[in-house]
Amino acid sequence: DFLQFFLAMAGALLLAVAAVSAVGGISEMTAHLNSGDIISPMNFLPRSSGSFWSDLPVALALFLGVQWWAFINSDGGGKVIQRQMACRDEREAARATLWFLITHYVFRTWPWLLTALASMILVPNLPEGRSAYVEVMLQVLPAGWRGFMLATFLAAFMSTIDTQLNWGSSYFVNDFYARFINRKADEKHLLLVSRLSGVFFLLLSGVFTFYSDSVTSVFRFILSMGAGVGPIYLLRWFWWRVNAWSEISAMCLSMTVSSVCRLYDLDLAPSLMITLAASMPLSLLVTMLTAPTEREQLLRFVARTRPFGLWADYRRPQDAPDAWLPLLAGCICLCLCIFGLLFGVGWLLFGEYANGFTAVTIGVICGLVVLKLLNAYAVERS
Repeated sequence: DFLQFFLAMAGALLLAVAAVSAVGGISEMTAHLNSGDIISPMNFLPRSSGSFWSDLPVALALFLGVQWWAFINSDGGGKVIQRQMACRDEREAARATLWFLITHYVFRTWPWLLTALASMILVPNLPEGRSAYVEVMLQVLPAGWRGFMLATFLAAFMSTIDTQLNWGSSYFVNDFYARFINRKADEKHLLLVSRLSGVFFLLLSGVFTFYSDSVTSVFRFILSMGAGVGPIYLLRWFWWRVNAWSEISAMCLSMTVSSVCRLYDLDLAPSLMITLAASMPLSLLVTMLTAPTEREQLLRFVARTRPFGLWADYRRPQDAPDAWLPLLAGCICLCLCIFGLLFGVGWLLFGEYANGFTAVTIGVICGLVVLKLLNAYAVERS
């Protein structure tokens, strides 16, 4: 993953520089985009198209209130926890996650955005089913560099698919096979099963890919499904009453409602709201109707993770009380850090240096505050 990231970043930067150069530079690109009906490239606010769901207040409410936690791994699990578990200790895992957020949302985003903006000039009337990114690559890069770009595509693809396969295999082996099928299996046997299950999941994903019409439709389906699962995934860290049946019911209900919304070809915004409204109350009802997790298991969980919220009956006497205020301040500073760096880099690229330096300064200061809070929290927990 470490090497694949730098290879993929090199390809994205190469194409962005070549694409912007082909349209005469950033200033010429900005002037051309502002001269027509296309909105300014620095205007990130959504425009109204006459639909209720696309109006600015509704769109921002959906993004800030639903979409941020509806996305996969919003609870910090899955692929994220794999990388955290590979770190030396908790402090290094926190720093690595902060670095991931900066590289993922700041450094990796702008090469894509610059190429996308240049494609609006280079390939304005792209036929349906054609990729603007690939069309720009074929237009502005010579043959040798096209081969390099193909290698970066494979690196980016493998960086994602190997994590997904490892994630799925680990769930299958540890949470299903070793618990319900073969409880006496040794490590060698479990390793073989994990490899075979990885091959099976790879073939299964290939079948789904063959029958899916586009990556965008799959992404929207997953996002819509997460609207019903996300709240339960987050709530389980703050409320002891959430159990396995809560999550299972949330997943089944969200998948069913999302599938119905897709059959009726609903847009993403109404699908999010319908899935949330249908899944959340029923999942909470299942939670209250099923038995809670065993007390011994909850005690072990609290001793290992020290969660916040409604866990007072399961904390040890020596555990410190919830330090929720510093963590809330850290979350706010982290958001300001990411958004400050993201928009600051953009303003600097487009020549708006006053806004850019101000935003970058805010982002750097907030990042240092986050590091200080993380260090203090790690020392307290140790």
